[in-house]
Amino acid sequence: RPDSFCAEIVDTRRREIRDRLLDGHLARNSLVDIEAIERALDNRAPNMGVEKVRLLTLLEVEAWASSWSGQIPQGLPPRA
Repeated sequence: RPDSFCAEIVDTRRREIRDRLLDGHLARNSLVDIEAIERALDNRAPNMGVEKVRLLTLLEVEAWASSWSGQIPQGLPPRA
């Protein structure tokens, strides 16, 4: 199931995801609800698969925005 795969990613990389989403372009430009992101990241319930998929979607958008600004996210290799 895709949501369980996403849940595993969020659970193992929670700190990095938090840093990128709360300190990134989307947050700086008030394009995301920071409090909702914090609640989703703080919720460790196993049935939060849909929310974790949404977090990774936001992370993907953040990476896209960073690529347009010329910033390469720390800890993640640049795309080929």
